[in-house]
Amino acid sequence: MGKLKLKIKDFGSISGAELELGKINIIAGVNGSGKTTASKILYSFLISLTHEGIDFHNKEIINYFNNILSFVRLNPEYSFFHDTEIFDIEKKVLANNFSLKDFEYVLNELKSSDLIYSSKNFKESIEKLEDNVLIKNNINKRISLIFKEIIENEFSQDIGHNNNTSATLQNGNGGFSVNFPLTESNINYKKINFPINGVFYIETPFIFDFLNVGTFKNDFGIFLFHQLSLIRYLALNEKKSKSYFEKKGNELNGNPLDIIQNIMQGKIQYDKKKEKFTYKKSNDSEYEIKNTAAGIKTIGILQGLLNNGLDTNSFIIMDEPEVHLHPSWQIKLAEAIVLLSKYENINFYINSHSPQFIEAIDVYSKRYELENETNFYITQEKKDLGKFDFIKIERNQLKILYRDLSNSYNIIDRVGAENFAKDF
Repeated sequence: MGKLKLKIKDFGSISGAELELGKINIIAGVNGSGKTTASKILYSFLISLTHEGIDFHNKEIINYFNNILSFVRLNPEYSFFHDTEIFDIEKKVLANNFSLKDFEYVLNELKSSDLIYSSKNFKESIEKLEDNVLIKNNINKRISLIFKEIIENEFSQDIGHNNNTSATLQNGNGGFSVNFPLTESNINYKKINFPINGVFYIETPFIFDFLNVGTFKNDFGIFLFHQLSLIRYLALNEKKSKSYFEKKGNELNGNPLDIIQNIMQGKIQYDKKKEKFTYKKSNDSEYEIKNTAAGIKTIGILQGLLNNGLDTNSFIIMDEPEVHLHPSWQIKLAEAIVLLSKYENINFYINSHSPQFIEAIDVYSKRYELENETNFYITQEKKDLGKFDFIKIERNQLKILYRDLSNSYNIIDRVGAENFAKDF
């Protein structure tokens, strides 16, 4: 099956990044060094390969179809759009049970009449629908188009690049190859032999609060795709099947469900009637999500994914999960992550500033015999360029990483020594 290899060149603040992805991947480095940029690129690649990526793409196609419908229904010269066949297709679209052959029929009917492009939106919708019908049998082209739509959404079309910018995700002879500017001809995809059942990008514990400021049913213009995807999954409250840990229970050396429950002392749940999340403690006391600690929310996201039946072969990307956690919770979270990766085959890509969290990943990956599947990287600034390279740190050299992250203590010690000298 082989490993995934992510390469990024000259994208935003990233000069160069070559990462061989194991089951757990830790990236450390200063703010503004491209860690989140790399996360978004990786997320865009991976989600394009899932059913959710296809659903996002289908939403765009449906928008084009509805734009055409809106226009022609107001124009009597397109009377054929009142035919039973068209109404049947419309029903399929509403049920999200359509095929591109349905749209091919619509386009053929339009072409058989005298098309008048009196609206720019109408013309563009027809062209976009035609593009999708033309590639209906070319899955590689479709996935390339899905990637383009998602990465533009993730970066709000503000993708800083020049003509040297490129990004690839490779697995054996398959994968993505992307050059900029971001046009369809510059995106190439060949089938990847790497199972991916779900992709989740966790950047903030305040994702739970989004429902309180505006419903997640809103358009993609309000939230980034990964935010909307995550909040919808957390709101499912639908258990698919028992996890490996529920089946094995006390037979295991460690159980992440127990670790998470021990931290949470309760559960964050979604009330479908009230359309909001609440935190319910083990003693049955209940709290509004806005009054719940950020650390509880951080762990609650992982708990919610597990409670809703997180699939094996899923990929979780996390931005600084330690930020709102007490050091003891950081260590517990690290153990839960290693156990999920080992027993449920969940892949993790984690940006972190915490030497404690990173060292906990190191020691627990050794305890649970996952050290060969755990990689560590650090961002390193290129002299006089203001850009960064991603450098792999071997396990026997992790002191380099810890020294970099702990440099702030040296500053504090120096100032403390100066204060002490003043007193004498």
